[in-house]
Amino acid sequence: MIAPEPTDMFRRGEVLNNTYEILGVLGRGGTGEVYKARNAFSGRVMAIKALSAQFSRNQDALALMRREEEIRVVLHDAVVRYFDSSRTADGHVYLVMDFIDGPLLADLMEEEGGLAAAELLIVAERVASGLVAAHEKGIVHRDLSPDNIILRDGRADEAVIIDFGIAKDTAAGARTIVGNEFAGKYEYAAPEQLHGQATPLSDLYALGTTLLAAYRGEVPRIGQTPGEIVEAKMRPLDVQGVEEPLRSFVLWLSAPEASNRPPDAAAVVAHIQALSRSGRPIWRHLRRAAVGVFSAASMGVALWVAASAGLFERLFDPGPPTVSPFVLSAAAPAAEGARLAGYAPDDASAEGLRAAYERATGARPDAEALTIANGVPGPDWTEGARALLGAMALEDWSLEIADRKALVEGIARDIDTRDRVVAALEAIPPDVLDVTAQVAAGPRLLPAELVEGIAAAYSDCGPLSYAGSGAAPLRLGEPVVLSGAVSGPQARALLGDALRARIGDRPLRLELLEYGERLCEVRDVLPATELGDLAIDLRHGDTGELNPSAIFRVGDQPVIELRVPEADATGHLWVFVANPDGTVVNLLPHRARPEDQVKALGRVEGEARRIPVTHSAAARDAARAAGGPELLTIGVDDKNFGITSIFVLQTDRPAFSPPRPEQESAASTARAIETVLTNEGLSLLGIAMQTVETRP
Repeated sequence: MIAPEPTDMFRRGEVLNNTYEILGVLGRGGTGEVYKARNAFSGRVMAIKALSAQFSRNQDALALMRREEEIRVVLHDAVVRYFDSSRTADGHVYLVMDFIDGPLLADLMEEEGGLAAAELLIVAERVASGLVAAHEKGIVHRDLSPDNIILRDGRADEAVIIDFGIAKDTAAGARTIVGNEFAGKYEYAAPEQLHGQATPLSDLYALGTTLLAAYRGEVPRIGQTPGEIVEAKMRPLDVQGVEEPLRSFVLWLSAPEASNRPPDAAAVVAHIQALSRSGRPIWRHLRRAAVGVFSAASMGVALWVAASAGLFERLFDPGPPTVSPFVLSAAAPAAEGARLAGYAPDDASAEGLRAAYERATGARPDAEALTIANGVPGPDWTEGARALLGAMALEDWSLEIADRKALVEGIARDIDTRDRVVAALEAIPPDVLDVTAQVAAGPRLLPAELVEGIAAAYSDCGPLSYAGSGAAPLRLGEPVVLSGAVSGPQARALLGDALRARIGDRPLRLELLEYGERLCEVRDVLPATELGDLAIDLRHGDTGELNPSAIFRVGDQPVIELRVPEADATGHLWVFVANPDGTVVNLLPHRARPEDQVKALGRVEGEARRIPVTHSAAARDAARAAGGPELLTIGVDDKNFGITSIFVLQTDRPAFSPPRPEQESAASTARAIETVLTNEGLSLLGIAMQTVETRP
């Protein structure tokens, strides 16, 4: 099983939809990741394919995912079984399917350097039977290849087709293209797929090229440029050295003209079964394959006659080919260098496109990257393509042009860059190139330090807590969550604007309380984090029950009680309440109870000392009746609603002598705290804070 990475979408032990427990990562691709999971109810082991956040918002990718889920209507042992589809709370779309334990055909190709013909015919019969079931439901795979066939338990007769719809960027060296008109790997795709036409017979062509690749242990070589690929697809596959009956079988399946292939997948199954029964070479049963073979032989005779008549040069130097669609493909440079391929109408245009790519990326494409061809949509096409290349000021990007349709996908380093790039793309007249831009604002990975730095710079009411602190950088689409307090709406807005300018296309959740400027004066002079194990319990005065919501209404009498570990019951306490109107009420020490030494307060219960600070009215009245000490009570009136904070400071000696007045301003309290902490060397043993909300 593949080891987890810091950027994996799901973690081992995570449970999706209250059902699927993640066991580990099976694979990663350009569009998402595949996980091994267990159904918590049935115990069945499943595979979960999840789209990354970027592609979970991409309509083309979602359409392909929905198309893949359609295969759930196909019930056949040779077709992967789909069970469920859903979306996580943070936006990742995923499919749940059978987990098939076994090697990919592509892996066996690489490990064994080619498979036996007899074994491949068994695989072919099994795969073809699965295609029969899929085609009967109107579903064409479009991306059949060795990396989309698994041999369950390593058995050829247990081959299973997977990946109906979502194509991977790379697999065994093959290039996968996903777009509105073409989905598949160039090396395995039928000729008609290059023009956006995919039928059940296209899957048969892909089966033929898959068998040839698996026999030889290598991906078919069809060239690098679009011109070379199109030309290669017009010829029969090179089956030199392939033993019979596989040789003729591959030629039949992969005939360039669809009419020369088997009529359907059922015919493929029938022929293999007939071969098995008779033991005769399969080419005797495949009369239509001979048409392709004889056509190739006839072509050779024609070329010999043409050469002897002095026509060879005219046949093989007819000038630039005429192509449709007229395409250009480019992407940000990768480890292997510049990535630019496609057509240009002439040498000057080709050089202009190469120069535009080099200016945008600093990488020089190979001269052979562009093929000179006829069929350019108009005289302004090259200039439009150059303008697109010149606008690619992105971290990562890809560009696909087909005639006058262009698709740009990429990630900008920030929102401003994204907006400039999109504006440049939209400035290209649609009659020159009709551009669709899908550009996300990055950065691709957001460091926690960047968020924490902005939060520290804009906090004005104590420290802000970042949910991603110390964790891996956030990927695109993952939310940025901050909690804490600010002075008011203006501070919230300034913080939000500063973050949005740097976090790109990530949701921002500011879970902030607005304390008001006066209350924040006190919070700002206290240390950034709470100290010790002090705890504050809040109770309802009338019932004595705990109030975990910390919400009190008019007429309520909040009861405040402290819990101090008996092992830490040293020093002295200062407890005060800061109200929304900026007043501070000192609760301990108080004229009714001047004692502030921890050891002299409260009662010991187990390992903790409980110290009541305020009391209910009933407790106060009972103490009065018994002639006991005066107990302090507080209440919620109808004049001062909002956020109130309770502060508890545990110090090595009394914070003030004499004690603070019963009531003072927040500004006065803040100055006093600064004085004793900085000038008088008071040591803090513990700090606790509790937010209370008062409502009508």
